[in-house]
Amino acid sequence: MVLRHADTSRARETADHIRRGLADGLVQFEKGITIHEPEPMDEFRNFQFVSPDGLKDVTAAFREYYAVREEYERMSTGDRPLWLVEIDRFWKIQLAGGEPIERWLSVPMMHFEPPAMVVRRFWAGVNKLSAEFPGARLLVATHSGCIRAFAVHALGYDPGEPYNLEHVRVKMMEGRNDALVSYRNRVQELCVP
Repeated sequence: MVLRHADTSRARETADHIRRGLADGLVQFEKGITIHEPEPMDEFRNFQFVSPDGLKDVTAAFREYYAVREEYERMSTGDRPLWLVEIDRFWKIQLAGGEPIERWLSVPMMHFEPPAMVVRRFWAGVNKLSAEFPGARLLVATHSGCIRAFAVHALGYDPGEPYNLEHVRVKMMEGRNDALVSYRNRVQELCVP
């Protein structure tokens, strides 16, 4: 079993908990399976946001956005920059109880990494791991928006926000040109990008 994760504390903690649970289960049921220690992999990072300070995880960009927005609101210093307008719309959807990921998936935005790029990056990570560990089971702990984009790409429609620890299963076919992707009782065969 090979464990990889996005390089964020939430994804790292999830991968560590899964590793410990797997290790306990292997001892309990006397199974001899090798578990590779969880490691971060850049291909599985959360989708990125371009702020004045460069690329940031969309959640990490919130801190900068909040501080800058507060200054604009307090000082009323003219028009807000487009990056601030875009992330403000994104987070206000969240505050209103909506789904900002739905907006990210359906509305092109200048300062957000496009969902198609996230999906390509994830496929690059899956291909890299399946080449490095042929035949191994791979487990990747990452963020729900990216998982949802991956599922949308595979299934051709938006199945909605994944629950905590809900998985998208990918079965690479021999030769790694085709794969079966399953999510919420739907299986789709596709050519691997």
